[in-house]
Amino acid sequence: MWLYTCYMLYTFLKKKINMEKGIKIRFNDFADFVFGKVWGEQGLVFHDSDEDLEKDLKYLSRLGIVKYHEDEKTIELDEDKMRMLEQIAKDLEHDPLIDKMPLLREYLERIKRAAEAL
Repeated sequence: MWLYTCYMLYTFLKKKINMEKGIKIRFNDFADFVFGKVWGEQGLVFHDSDEDLEKDLKYLSRLGIVKYHEDEKTIELDEDKMRMLEQIAKDLEHDPLIDKMPLLREYLERIKRAAEAL
């Protein structure tokens, strides 16, 4: 699910901030988006708890895509990490499986709709 976590984080940040600069956001703000908007309003469940979402963020941190501060419960991205996150999101949008499996396109569209509602 970490790819979709990247995509959710990208769409959340794209709506909320200038993607050219680094950013530090609170875990709770992102979790509100994931559970309130993506799950609650769009009916997509990628994580069943805060702990599950945190697990993905820790994994993304180990991969060097984000920096997750467990003690502060914050997600930090500098300009390089923002570009990496953006590239992952674009690659997911252009994945050849998207055309073969319409449900995957629907997932991405629902995540975008959730971000538009912010």
